[in-house]
Amino acid sequence: MRRTIMTPAWTFPQPRRTRLANGATLFSHRTRGSALSAVHLVLDLPSEAEPSGLDGIASICAKALALGACHDDQRHFLAELARLGATMGARCDDVSIRLTMEAPKEHIAAALALIAPALADPAFPGTEIERLVHQRLEAIHRSGNDPAALAARAVNTRLFTGAGRLSRPRGGTASTVSEISADQVRAFYASNVRPENTSIVLVGDHDPARLPPDLEPALAAWRGNGVSPAVRNHEPLRPGEPALVHIPGDHAQTHVAMAGLVPGQSAPEWPAVMVGGFCLGGTVTSRLDQQLRETNGHSFGFRARTRPLRARGVLTVTGAVAPAVTEAALEDVVAIVERIREEGFTETECEAAIRYLRGSARVQLQTTRSIAAALADQAAYSLADDHLARLHASLRGVRADDASSAVAFTLDPSRCVRVVVGGGGLPAARVREAFGGTSGH
Repeated sequence: MRRTIMTPAWTFPQPRRTRLANGATLFSHRTRGSALSAVHLVLDLPSEAEPSGLDGIASICAKALALGACHDDQRHFLAELARLGATMGARCDDVSIRLTMEAPKEHIAAALALIAPALADPAFPGTEIERLVHQRLEAIHRSGNDPAALAARAVNTRLFTGAGRLSRPRGGTASTVSEISADQVRAFYASNVRPENTSIVLVGDHDPARLPPDLEPALAAWRGNGVSPAVRNHEPLRPGEPALVHIPGDHAQTHVAMAGLVPGQSAPEWPAVMVGGFCLGGTVTSRLDQQLRETNGHSFGFRARTRPLRARGVLTVTGAVAPAVTEAALEDVVAIVERIREEGFTETECEAAIRYLRGSARVQLQTTRSIAAALADQAAYSLADDHLARLHASLRGVRADDASSAVAFTLDPSRCVRVVVGGGGLPAARVREAFGGTSGH
């Protein structure tokens, strides 16, 4: 007789919060049987914290941390990490710098002990910062010939007000990055980063009750300076005016982008935005690809994505087409959005989108790395600990009318930003006419 083994129902990970002795907040989640542990240190460093005239300093700081330049002896530091079987990286986004680490579970405390002194007093040697600045300047120069980068920059410039940090490139411009020095990176880090405004996310096979006594000695070298972190007066999001921007150029492809502001991740409308975005451009069976790729052969693919911000979000549609079919492709995009406004998505489309979004989330959250990244997002955006569970439960309640309204409202020409880079020599007037408007330049 076959024996039936009962297993508990799968649930979305929910962290356990603990305040450590040094002031940092620990978000831990146990994954039994995992040999590898993942750590994310979320440093509360929104882009508006960058000093005036030094846009991009947070990106340089993150890159230096990822390469071990926070340590006096960079090579020795990286060799010690390798000896522990640990890897480290860092990245910068709109709201934080995230230092990531993976190590065998028995070595995770030792790996944290290795980086704690560097977090307390990072070296950021001058030669390394100069090298990173030079690399960044080269990347900025290359991006000037990248139509996708030009389109993204134009979207941000027009979607947000000119005075807002979000309207400017996250990695800075040539004029701001060239002003960055090692002294400025050290000062920027020292004035903004301390344990009290840092979230530590740890995912692995660790007893939650044992984590504080195990980790606190490892992090003992990293303590606050006695000064409470400044209260962040987060820059209010002031949307710009709707616009249609054409950036002519002789590119191999014409790059197209549309973007509009949507409610934030905590808003009840966010699930409808997710479902609507997927129905519009989430896969090859979505509206955009069905028309532009599968039927007309104008594109290798169009995608719709959501970008979370502190209090709001952005729904963005991007894709590229052959220059010769620019006019026809733009007319297709306009017609697709207009049809959604008039007829909406079908319930069948929405049900398929919901199944995919819920199913893929479960598949993606199977490793310590992916769970740590998801919980770090929650910490960075100050979301509730049960955000993932509530979000995916809410997806079930999204109806076709909800998803259709979210997309039609956001991408209405009177509210969104539309950008065309290239165009195969198509006159600006015809670009504007094909893309459904006459505003912009």
